Amino acid sequence: MWLASIGCAMNYVWPSIAFQLDTNNYEWWQLLTYSFSHSNPFHLLINLTGIYSFGCAIEERTGTPVLVLAWLLFSTISGIVHFIPGGVVEGASGALLGLICFLAAGVPSTMKADFYFFKLRLRVLPVVIISVSLVGLLVGSNSIAHDVHLAGAITGWLAGKFLLVRHISKQQ
Repeated sequence: MWLASIGCAMNYVWPSIAFQLDTNNYEWWQLLTYSFSHSNPFHLLINLTGIYSFGCAIEERTGTPVLVLAWLLFSTISGIVHFIPGGVVEGASGALLGLICFLAAGVPSTMKADFYFFKLRLRVLPVVIISVSLVGLLVGSNSIAHDVHLAGAITGWLAGKFLLVRHISKQQ
């Protein structure tokens, strides 16, 4: 709870970076840079923790080039999908959720993962992520880009099913 309080308080101090994806004042490079812009240090910390945890697992199985290409793919597609509702978006959540679903699609069903404070079977995470994002889209929220989360998760799952599974089976 105290971390959330610090994150909210930092909203007033943390400078907003000009790399946000703003569909009203669009520049082509924003599709790549918006995921490096975060609203506050708490937002950045949460995304970096997840990226480190799941990115290391992907890099260990596939290598750095696959991880970087996956990141760019999930981030870019998430940004493109955000053009439908429009507005400003920032953060790496779409790419992060893409990495989680990418990994989940290509690992054994018994593998467990620490997802922040929860220990879940990795294959359960995409179901949870997609369900929460769908509910968020239906209910609506001004501060969370559920469309970006959903796009990243679905893209990650599909890429994991078609690419990661083949990559891992070739190694064995």
